[in-house]
Amino acid sequence: MSANRSAARLSRVFLVGIVLLLVGPGCKRQTRQADPAPNQSRSSASIADRPLEAARSAQPQAAATATTAGTLQGERITGVQARFFAFGDGGTASPGAFRVGKALAAFCAKEKCGFGLHTGDIVYPEGIRSPADPYLLERVEKPYADLGVPLYFSLGNHDHYGNADAMVKAWADGSPARKRGILDGRLPAAWYTFIRDGVRFLVLDTQARGEPQSRWAREVLSNSAEKGEAWVIALGHHPLRSSGQHGDAEGELRDWLRAILCDRVDVYISGHDHNKEVLEPECGVHQIISGAAGQLRDVEAKEGSIWAASTLGWAWLIMRDDSLALSFHDEQGRVEARRTLLRRPRKR
Repeated sequence: MSANRSAARLSRVFLVGIVLLLVGPGCKRQTRQADPAPNQSRSSASIADRPLEAARSAQPQAAATATTAGTLQGERITGVQARFFAFGDGGTASPGAFRVGKALAAFCAKEKCGFGLHTGDIVYPEGIRSPADPYLLERVEKPYADLGVPLYFSLGNHDHYGNADAMVKAWADGSPARKRGILDGRLPAAWYTFIRDGVRFLVLDTQARGEPQSRWAREVLSNSAEKGEAWVIALGHHPLRSSGQHGDAEGELRDWLRAILCDRVDVYISGHDHNKEVLEPECGVHQIISGAAGQLRDVEAKEGSIWAASTLGWAWLIMRDDSLALSFHDEQGRVEARRTLLRRPRKR
């Protein structure tokens, strides 16, 4: 009787082992592909930046409208006094992102911000899947609901990990975000240009680089020079130089940025590194990094860095005819550093 029970037990163990071998791999695949709960990250591992070349996605279709999204209208304006903030890398819905949003709203009410610039990585970890993606409300609109001024977006690498074209369409007329009316987001195309308070802004998509965008940028900058526009500010996600974790741009990215920016724009504002920094001019271009709206990484100032800090917050800029007053603010709105940047001669 004991021998029979032992044999039966061995048979059951053998059958269970066979079932696990057959079913196990399928279970693992299903777990990886399952969609997260609404308030959970799609992939916690995805928050770490991926290698640029491996993660590059196709250019969004909306980029085709970039040449008409921002026209070159407007005459030269003297006595320019644009007042705006710049921040980015905040699309996490973290407590820090909400603190920055609240403090920035109070700051803008007091200082009369004209508008804001977003340096990219609008939604972590993998952008959005459609214009109606709930992440847009949870991670962008709610944290910055009280800003009360237009916010001009640039696309980051994490936005391209999702559907970059959907991010553009999310801010189009009639989109869910527009109907909610919580945040006045502006993203008419993957790359675009606009004039605000007498300042020319050139918004680049540094993740989806290529000759079409380069050719468009050269045309915009050439026309700007012919018009004698006093200031040209470029906005993009990847920095040209940085003391942060990612460091200086290298290879094709460096060459692409330099070909567009060098001696042709006055200031380049970027994010990507989760810190704040102002650097000495590179090839005639003042460089500002403001990517500390939601999460931080260590930074150690290197040669060419004027000031750098790993603290949550934003950059604040007041522009006049020939100078720019720059200050950095922490998550409570307190001033951390100030710097005056002088406008330099540009190529014509």
